[in-house]
This record gives sequence, structure tokens and C-alpha cells, in this order.
Amino acid sequence: MPAHDRNQFIATEIMGWSFRTENPHYYMTQEGYLRTEAFQPAEDLASAFLVFEYILIEDKTVLMPCGSGNGRYWAVYFEDVFLGVGKTKETAICKTSIIINDAVVMKMNTE
Repeated sequence: MPAHDRNQFIATEIMGWSFRTENPHYYMTQEGYLRTEAFQPAEDLASAFLVFEYILIEDKTVLMPCGSGNGRYWAVYFEDVFLGVGKTKETAICKTSIIINDAVVMKMNTE
């Protein structure tokens, strides 16, 4: 999924924001309006950490650096379960948020 599409998916599906009807360059958030360019979790660490804080479960979710023969990467764990990995923190957080969203949707659809 390209970064632009990933950013929009996370804003609308994970964060629960919608596009402002009269101006699609803004998201409607719980606090007000946010320019779409200001929220780019696939590329911007500050935006990615907003998502991480949103999906964070205190003392259970961890973002940690790891290493392998291919070099350094980042992983997100929930307790001892591996959720997402990426070469950058942003990628690991974005992948994790999408995985969590998919799991919640599947759970809701089976009940």
C-alpha cells in the first residue's frame, strides 16, 4: 500500500476520523480539524507516535529496535506477541495499527 493510501487508511479506519465535507483537505477529529498533510504516519515520526499512543496499552505494548543479518529493524510487541516490523519506526507502527484494526474488524464480524 503506498504511503499516501496508508496515511488515509490509518486516519479514517484506525483513528476514526472523517474528511471534512466542504473541504476534503482536512480531517474531522475528536478535537477539531486537522490538515491531511499534517498527518502522515507512514512518513513522519510525530504522526506515527500519535497512532502508537492511540493503540498503546499501558505496560503491554512495546516498540523496540532489533537486529539481524540484514541490519537493524523495528518491531512492535504486545506482551510477548510480535505484531509488526519495519525498517523504520513509522513502518512498524503503521503495520501494527493496520493489523490491530483488521483483528478488531474480524472479531466484530464473527460476533
